[in-house]
Amino acid sequence: MAGLLVNRANVEEIFRNIRTTFRKAFEAVETKYQMFATILDTNQIVEKMDWIGHFPNWRKWFGDKQI
Repeated sequence: MAGLLVNRANVEEIFRNIRTTFRKAFEAVETKYQMFATILDTNQIVEKMDWIGHFPNWRKWFGDKQI
């Protein structure tokens, strides 16, 4: 059994194949974020959304995530 020659060209080819495989798998996945997220188009660096605080049972996010 012949071994793989480890050189720059072969390593680059391996990573190119990995990126291509990942991209194809990523594009094939059906997204579901639209079911629970709102898309906000903006061109601002910072969005100030004070209205969010008016929702009942919502709290400011401090520290680690809690379910």
